[in-house]
Amino acid sequence: MNAPRPHTLNPSRRDRLAWVLLAGAVAVYLFSRLNHIEEFPIYFFCDEAVHSVRFRQLVENGWHAVDAPHELLPAYFPNGGMLNLSLSVYLQGLASLMGGQTVATVRATSVVASLTGALALAFTLRGVFALREWWSVIVFLAVIPCWFLHSRTGFETVLMVSSYCWFFYFYLRYREDDPRWIFPAMAAGAATFYAYAPGQGIMLVTGALLAACDFRYHRAHHREVLAGVGLGLLLFTPYVRFRWDHPEMVSGHLKILSSYWTEAMPLGEKFRTFGRNYLVGLSPHYWFEVGADRAVRHVVPNRAHIPALLTPFALVGLFLCIRNWWSAPHRLILIAVVASPFSSALVAPGITRMLTFVVPFALAASLGFDWLVGRVRSTGIQRGLRIASFGLLATSTVGLLQGALIEGPTFPKNYGLYGIQWGSKKIFRDLLPRYLKSDPAANIFISHSSFNGPDEFPRFFGWMNERRVLFSVLDDYAAGNLLPETKDLVLLSVEEYDAIPRHPEIDRFLVRERVDWPDGQPGFYLGHLSLNPGFVEKVRRDPRRQPRPIWERFVVEGTPFSASASGITQDGMGTLFSEEDGGIVSQEGAAINVEIVFDAGTTWDQIQVKADPGQLISIWVTQAKAPPFTVVGSMGKTTLTTSLSSFPVDSIRIELAARPGIGRINRIRLIPQAR
Repeated sequence: MNAPRPHTLNPSRRDRLAWVLLAGAVAVYLFSRLNHIEEFPIYFFCDEAVHSVRFRQLVENGWHAVDAPHELLPAYFPNGGMLNLSLSVYLQGLASLMGGQTVATVRATSVVASLTGALALAFTLRGVFALREWWSVIVFLAVIPCWFLHSRTGFETVLMVSSYCWFFYFYLRYREDDPRWIFPAMAAGAATFYAYAPGQGIMLVTGALLAACDFRYHRAHHREVLAGVGLGLLLFTPYVRFRWDHPEMVSGHLKILSSYWTEAMPLGEKFRTFGRNYLVGLSPHYWFEVGADRAVRHVVPNRAHIPALLTPFALVGLFLCIRNWWSAPHRLILIAVVASPFSSALVAPGITRMLTFVVPFALAASLGFDWLVGRVRSTGIQRGLRIASFGLLATSTVGLLQGALIEGPTFPKNYGLYGIQWGSKKIFRDLLPRYLKSDPAANIFISHSSFNGPDEFPRFFGWMNERRVLFSVLDDYAAGNLLPETKDLVLLSVEEYDAIPRHPEIDRFLVRERVDWPDGQPGFYLGHLSLNPGFVEKVRRDPRRQPRPIWERFVVEGTPFSASASGITQDGMGTLFSEEDGGIVSQEGAAINVEIVFDAGTTWDQIQVKADPGQLISIWVTQAKAPPFTVVGSMGKTTLTTSLSSFPVDSIRIELAARPGIGRINRIRLIPQAR
């Protein structure tokens, strides 16, 4: 068996069928990815939502990082306690500006990125390997289940793999065509490095092996190489700045991922663990056996990561690469195989960390397919074989899509935190926004027992109000850590709902709406939680307990807002914003501070603050389109009236100055503008 020979006919110019098959492959690829893109995978994970959320925060903060040291255009962004998001934030953020911050936009962006990677591999096979069947790599990628699933998500691993594909193309153009291609190769390598944390290790191994194996070529073109290394160092600068500003982050990242490298064990055992993990990444059992990977969130129902149907082609291609190891293009495929499990082995085997394995696999499968088709001497039979093979792969891809859409909702039936984590679209996009409008005077308490990073979803879907939306679990209410009012809305998982009878601190739970799992079983309950009044009184009077402060909700003249008061003796503000006198009383010798924050900028004509005589009142007003201003009332007046401009008011802060004894604010009245 010899290496593929360049065909007598230039495939790029005379083989029109190859271009037709390429167009068909692209169409099949896009159809299999974009069709019902929100319905499979059935979840929408926080790691998909977070990219465009971080980008919006960056823009709102003047293109500086939100957290210290507030660097301009940061290289990394926070996610789940780690600074591990990078290139994906900028890509998904720009896409959200153009296509809107929606599930479809996030996933379609990944689809487009993955298609560009597939095209890069096709052009590599055409321009470097001179294969006649260069188009086939796209349908091979299309039918690989693990790539099918992840290329339909917003996970950053997709961008890493796509960037790695472009590194293949540019590096081999540098190696086989023109040394000036080293510059885009460096850029693509940097994109792989920044796209996803495991890309750092993958590029480290790939780069080191290429530096050694192609040393003579590098030395022969040392001028271009030195210039390319200079570009690489420049592209590496953001990472150096990141490590300088956050020296603890790499070890912290490994600790959060429970890496054995952070545990107290002998060094030899760590290396043995690394070796075992590494071999899993090259294990046929892991890649070709159904059910070998128990991370159900990352598995297509009843499918292996890679179908056994493709194995013969890949084995032929692998043999060709080994036989022709002296050829730089074939050698790079082998290097990619060696590099793909490296980063995953540092933590634990995981498909997202070693998804770059699909790159050398698809290339090897195309090499094998091209060699096998080339053994057929009859032009007519060869043509028919090419068309039939495309049809079989295209049909298998459509079948993969159909099976995923049918079986996905009920496979597996573990929809909770340690399974699929289903419900973000149903809960945060469809359910809660309705109740935000229908119950403007209610705070919303959301269980975080079923989701990782649930606070990212309200931000993604555009309704996050940090004063009104609180994340908790049922035990927080039973322990007195949070004391919701009966008017507030509480979202519980089905497990928490079933546990209510075991908590005497809870009188009842009035269900407003139930959300079922995809299999029809109860999944979530939204309703009103009533705590036992005696329990609430006991918690409030116990100095050892410190319930979490909660902003109160009010609606005045149809305008909802959140308000809080400090320095007062009672537990809430009661009728402070009504027409009745009563109000709030200060603690002995303390000042009262009342803060009002409107859900949206609202225009008012006046604000009136009524207090006992002889007290000093100050009012601070913040407006979106006008500078803030302050009004200080005289000691002798009982009511301080302030006229507000026509600009929308964002927030108001009222202070009753401290004095000996107690002070009282009897009433705060917001007067709307005449209509």
